[in-house]
Amino acid sequence: MSRPTTYTQARADALLEWMSEGKTVKSWCKANDVGLSTVAQWKSANREFAEAYARAREDQGDAIADDAVDTSEDMQIPSDQKRIIVDTKKWYASKMRPKVYGDRTQLEHSSPPTQRTSEEELEHLVQKAAAHPTQAVRIRAWARELLRRIPPVEGEDP
Repeated sequence: MSRPTTYTQARADALLEWMSEGKTVKSWCKANDVGLSTVAQWKSANREFAEAYARAREDQGDAIADDAVDTSEDMQIPSDQKRIIVDTKKWYASKMRPKVYGDRTQLEHSSPPTQRTSEEELEHLVQKAAAHPTQAVRIRAWARELLRRIPPVEGEDP
């Protein structure tokens, strides 16, 4: 028997609900004998479905994040396994909803474009922006390279 490829609203609704519960598209496809490429075709051919799919992905990220919290509180799961499960769910949620669950580094700069920023000011911005030690190192290296490349403002010592 061949896999169903015809788009129906019932199939689409079932997939979107499945995703909103935090389950994967791949697992729905396997359970319903539908190929992943078929779902991709549905998205390409149906704008309304593609928009609903994007919203379901966001809901999926929320459900996975909620599930990560539930898993972290489950005392029956050994600590090592729990850490791996929670980290995986956190990572996946950050891909589904990067603005909500992703790592953020925000850098604010208020100097006028004609004014050269001092190393002390850049260091202050690095301290303010870096949420993780590895980010601070990367930002500091970027700032030093930037200072090296920017020609001094007229009348200022290099």
